[in-house]
Amino acid sequence: MSSLKTWVAVLLIFLLGAVSGAATYHVVRTRIETRLFESKDVVIEIILFRMTRDLDLSAQQRAQVRAALLAGRRDLVMLEKDLVPVVEHIFDRTAGRISAVLTPEQRARFAPVVEKRRQMMQDAVKRAREPVEEERK
Repeated sequence: MSSLKTWVAVLLIFLLGAVSGAATYHVVRTRIETRLFESKDVVIEIILFRMTRDLDLSAQQRAQVRAALLAGRRDLVMLEKDLVPVVEHIFDRTAGRISAVLTPEQRARFAPVVEKRRQMMQDAVKRAREPVEEERK
């Protein structure tokens, strides 16, 4: 009987360890995801998280790397202002070329696809132009 109690105790300890490990994993993952997705700069936060993990950055280095990433994002936003009209022109020209080879029925089905893609591009431009978040809350 005592060996049965021992096995039950060992099994119980094992199960409690597994449950507590899973719970800890869930809490940590939830905190990381919440922090990432509360930020407007999700991509910057992901890059910063990976660099911190891979390079073991100090708090000071983390702040400096974040500042460099934000400056890079600002530079890209400035460049994007010049490129958006060019990209839109290429998109419209390509859609026109494709539409020219389609039947009227196919054009009718193609038009909503083009409009959806155009809207996705405009939404992406709007998101990119949102103010860059300077400080963590």
